[in-house]
Amino acid sequence: MLLSKIMSPIVMGILFFVTVTPAGLIMRARGKDLLRQKLDPDAETYWIEVDLEQAALTSMKKQF
Repeated sequence: MLLSKIMSPIVMGILFFVTVTPAGLIMRARGKDLLRQKLDPDAETYWIEVDLEQAALTSMKKQF
C-alpha cells in the first residue's frame, strides 16, 4: 500500500508530462486555441451562433 501511494503519483506525473505537455506546447506553437480562450476587446459577445436547422438535424433525439 505504501509503495502504491508513492509510485502512482510518480507514474501519473510522468505520463502527464510525456503526453499532455508536449501536445499543449505543439498547439501553442502552431497558434491553435481549441477552447477559444483568447480575449477579443472588439467582440460584442463571445456566444457562438447556432443554426437551428442544422442543430435539429444533429440533435440527440432517439439516442438508443
